[in-house]
Amino acid sequence: VVSTPQAAQRLSISYPVEGHNILSLGVAFQLHSQVPLEVSPNNPNYTITARVNTLSLTSGQAQIVVKGVNDDDSEGAELAVLPQAAGIGWSSKFSRFDTGLNNVSYKKIKIIIKTVPNGTQQATGGAYVDDIQIRPTLQTRLVTADKAGSTSAGDYWYAQQSCRLYPQSDSLSCDSIDDSGIRQKGWYGYCLEYDRSPGNPNACLLWWPVSQVRGDGVDEQVAAYTGRAPVYYCTEINDKRYIGIPSDFEHISMPARIRCESTDNNGYFDIIQYRISNGVTISTEEKTGKFGVNTIEGMTPVVNIPGYGDVGGSQDRPTLDVNIPPSFSINGLNYYDFTRVAQVTLASTDCVAEEGSTIKRLPGDAINYQINVCTALVQTVNPVGQNKVWNSRVKEGSAYKLSCTDALTNTSNPQCAYQDDLAPFGSIVYPVPVDNPTQWTSKIADKNIPIIAEEPNGQVRFRYNFPFGSGSETTTLGQQLKGIFAKSFGAWQWQWPEPNNSLDKGGYRVLGSFNDWNPPTTPCNNANGHALTNGINTSYCAIQPSVNNIQINGQTSNVNLTTANPLAHLTFTSQVDSDQLPLTEIRVNWGDGYTTSVSGAELRGRPSPDNPHSYYHVYDYWDIKSKVDSHNASVNPTTCSTDNIGQYCQVKPAIWVKDNWGWYSNGGLNILPASPNRFENGILVRP
Repeated sequence: VVSTPQAAQRLSISYPVEGHNILSLGVAFQLHSQVPLEVSPNNPNYTITARVNTLSLTSGQAQIVVKGVNDDDSEGAELAVLPQAAGIGWSSKFSRFDTGLNNVSYKKIKIIIKTVPNGTQQATGGAYVDDIQIRPTLQTRLVTADKAGSTSAGDYWYAQQSCRLYPQSDSLSCDSIDDSGIRQKGWYGYCLEYDRSPGNPNACLLWWPVSQVRGDGVDEQVAAYTGRAPVYYCTEINDKRYIGIPSDFEHISMPARIRCESTDNNGYFDIIQYRISNGVTISTEEKTGKFGVNTIEGMTPVVNIPGYGDVGGSQDRPTLDVNIPPSFSINGLNYYDFTRVAQVTLASTDCVAEEGSTIKRLPGDAINYQINVCTALVQTVNPVGQNKVWNSRVKEGSAYKLSCTDALTNTSNPQCAYQDDLAPFGSIVYPVPVDNPTQWTSKIADKNIPIIAEEPNGQVRFRYNFPFGSGSETTTLGQQLKGIFAKSFGAWQWQWPEPNNSLDKGGYRVLGSFNDWNPPTTPCNNANGHALTNGINTSYCAIQPSVNNIQINGQTSNVNLTTANPLAHLTFTSQVDSDQLPLTEIRVNWGDGYTTSVSGAELRGRPSPDNPHSYYHVYDYWDIKSKVDSHNASVNPTTCSTDNIGQYCQVKPAIWVKDNWGWYSNGGLNILPASPNRFENGILVRP
């Protein structure tokens, strides 16, 4: 990544383009978007734009490729390619693409950046990429006059969206988050004409007078999730791996003469023995005592404790030498991996030291110093902020509670709240890189250390655990995560290092057998509310959004439009459950082959007829009739005929909306409606 003017100057590229960073790509590499992007299926109106510089690429070409992602997350078909040959400076590239291709409807896409050979010439050198966006473009003019009336995207010039007014005088980006966490958003627009030499070719002389075009999103500042991203939760803990020893037990070398006046446990002098692999030796002289071993579940002694003889009045000189550093230290305790090191102490209270020696004992039961670590975790908000949150539950001030396990006390907590530990709901405090748990370690050590249960200390840690069950129930602790996030984005399991393998550091590994949970596929009925509503209802269901009160020009019927008065003003209301906000897409099929699609937006539901959604469209009778006569499928079910007034074509605009969970009005979860809501009485469009 090129992030400073000095680095850009060394590479002989202009800086900045958009924001602080520019992506640099060598010919030996490909970059794949780590997180698939959700898109609307069967939508032909997507446009990808980017800025590309190939001056350092001496042969071949740079490409930005859009590919569909199948439901099983495998790569699908290639939907769009932005190519640029070697030896060209910063250039704006764009391509339109359709998410429905070859009878496959894609709900997700991925972006690949790479260099490829140009014919027989292998790519050499490097390329630079910046400002990749999926935004609407403005159709400005025909490429050639003979293409008049064409509906092919390739026959038109398009203006890309650019920043018309930056939020601050020194802003490098039109839309960004500043260091204080405040969003700084400027004014986007479409430039129709740029200045030319000797003027500044980057200066716009003529802007499109309307800042938004068809398909452009509208951010209505919905109270959607705006918290941390990504978000992870612990779903499995292990308290058998690390044993805490008070720090004064560190590096013990204790040859001592030990006298034991009596015995415990049927004649055994108890020695609490942790499994050891090296660094510990135990030897005896005058073997006149009986020694026994207490082990903790999950620990296997690997040395024998010598010394058998008569009981009582005996003495022994065991040499205990522990000189192995701990794995980590917390609050005065040194924690040792019991599979690698040992701590040995005499536990009998009747054993005393002679000749000035010291016996150091563990205070209390050593089991009290075991510590929980997180051995499995799940992601509920991905690194780019995508989520399927229960909107009314996961926000500051939420009264919603769910059950969890407190990993510090090993007790159940039925009242885990939004602000408990780290919001939301006791999520993990993770290390860097935030998007790749396979590279995580919570402590600096010779082996990787899983996330540790600790009190808040400003470091990597966790406190609450949600052991994940199976099935569709929401009553198990882990399933309760489904009551605050309706979708997961992956899971990871801790893999301990292989014994005697110095190269294996251990770490979190992608849990391929984990089935990500998704928003409910079953709609709620009147007697069946949302999952875990008030902690009682255990049904996992969704409330389908709806479209109502459809009107054209303020009327529900008898709408006639003519060439002299062709404007249709469509209004309608939408009902969206508060937990499934915001609306992320609205699509209007006007019935004449044209659609208005608003996606990538955060929209409120508008249930009141006094404040409806509002869209405008101009109809053309002759355009509609030519499409009907040619059996153009895009105008179905439009019909043309004649009545006592004259010729007309009847169109029935169709509308559907999609909420944040992926539910469509009159459809299902990620299922387009077969019968969307329509203006059933129709519009009569006349010449």
